[in-house]
Amino acid sequence: MKFSIHTNRNYPFDESRNVQLGIFIYAKQNEIAILQAAITEVLLEYMNENNQQEVSD
Repeated sequence: MKFSIHTNRNYPFDESRNVQLGIFIYAKQNEIAILQAAITEVLLEYMNENNQQEVSD
C-alpha cells in the first residue's frame, strides 16, 4: 500500500512514517484478532451452557 502526503517540500514520503503506519495497522489487526477470539470463546461458552440446560430439562 502506497501513501502519499503533499507537503510544500519536494522530497519523497518519509519511509519511517510508512513503517510506523505499517506497525500501527499490524497492531490494530492483532487487537481485532484477539477480540474475535474472545467473542468466539464467550459465544461457545454460552452455546454450551444452553445445550446443557436443554438436556437437563
